[in-house]
Amino acid sequence: MFMKKAAIGLGLAMLAVGGNAWAGFKQGFPVVIHTSVNAFGGDIGAIRNTADNMQFIQITFEGRVIGNNSVMFFVRDASGNSAMCSSSDPKILEAAHSITSDSAIMVYHDGAGSCNNVQVIATSVNPPKQP
Repeated sequence: MFMKKAAIGLGLAMLAVGGNAWAGFKQGFPVVIHTSVNAFGGDIGAIRNTADNMQFIQITFEGRVIGNNSVMFFVRDASGNSAMCSSSDPKILEAAHSITSDSAIMVYHDGAGSCNNVQVIATSVNPPKQP
């Protein structure tokens, strides 16, 4: 009985004293556009959570009965600069389909609008998207 009361007392004391305890490294990055290397990307959750009304990442899939399916990536940074590319390559489509609202992405393109590499990053470092 004493152990049970002691455990309850310890639990209540921890609740009374505790504040928020946050563990783990946390980081999010905004939309970045690297014109020198034809790349752009960002952390979807962090971008959704920003206070500005400029940044966004849009990923549009198009399925076609005739012709190839495709994906288009479009981003705008906090300064209003934008970048985009698209692809019908099955490997790019496969990577793009793995993107979630909590992913971070980096997209590389040829400078003429065609995507040639997509990196999808899923990590505990990125913040989840808030409503």
